[in-house]
Amino acid sequence: MNLKRIAIFLNTHVFIHEVGHMFGLIDYYDYSYQYSPAGGFSMQDHNVGSHDAFSTMALGWAEPYIPTDSCTITLNTFQSSRDCIILSNSWNDIDSPFDEYLLLEFYSPDGLNEFDHKHQYGIGKPIGPDESGIRLWHV
Repeated sequence: MNLKRIAIFLNTHVFIHEVGHMFGLIDYYDYSYQYSPAGGFSMQDHNVGSHDAFSTMALGWAEPYIPTDSCTITLNTFQSSRDCIILSNSWNDIDSPFDEYLLLEFYSPDGLNEFDHKHQYGIGKPIGPDESGIRLWHV
């Protein structure tokens, strides 16, 4: 039995990405690989890292903070809490993630991101950041 061959079939990157499609997520990259809106480091972008805050929110797995006035928000790491913040001066009335806004998440190199910040998944694929910090998405 060839263990290298078995390891290829057990690779969870492709499985998690394709399950994202089953839940309704699209590919975030173009098929010529000229455009990569998440910098390649999001599960639906190049099968690397975890699902980002937008994808998770679109699936109903994260409920973002939507501040409407001056406030203080403690943002825990997205991997452990699914905390995220929508910044919009005109958030839609139906609470739909399909709008234009800024989305903040506190990235951390743990959980599903841990492997991909320590190892490169395929030639030309990015390696995730090894430090925690804010990721700002323009949706």
